[in-house]
Amino acid sequence: MGFSDTDEHRLIRDSVRKVCADFPDEFWAEKEEAQATSSLS
Repeated sequence: MGFSDTDEHRLIRDSVRKVCADFPDEFWAEKEEAQATSSLS
């Protein structure tokens, strides 16, 4: 199954990147660690 990268997909991806860029790397590292810890339970 192939997926094409539409203008809408690019717009959504770029928008999400802009929102995520407002948060520091430490924020995302904490979220990833919390997710990994919760999935071990």
